[in-house]
Amino acid sequence: MSQLFNLPLPLDSILKINEKAMVEQENDGVAPFEAAVQAINAHDKMAEMLSNHRAYFEGIIEHAPEDTPVEVLDMYRGFVEQIDEVLNHG
Repeated sequence: MSQLFNLPLPLDSILKINEKAMVEQENDGVAPFEAAVQAINAHDKMAEMLSNHRAYFEGIIEHAPEDTPVEVLDMYRGFVEQIDEVLNHG
């Protein structure tokens, strides 16, 4: 998978973050159900944040001046594609 914003954070790592948080919460005495709810809420917040970033980048692409270099627009299109990968596989 391509790297989200060129950070060394593959999709597997993103998905394991919630699992790790749930296990840590269980180890801290949080009930398994509550830990699962907290992990799901964290995942939902991440998905919302990524959706907001996607909309922002699409706005940049749509409203870019005509003389904007193609490489810059392609960079933002790449960001949108990477976000789509995470949202569709998450």
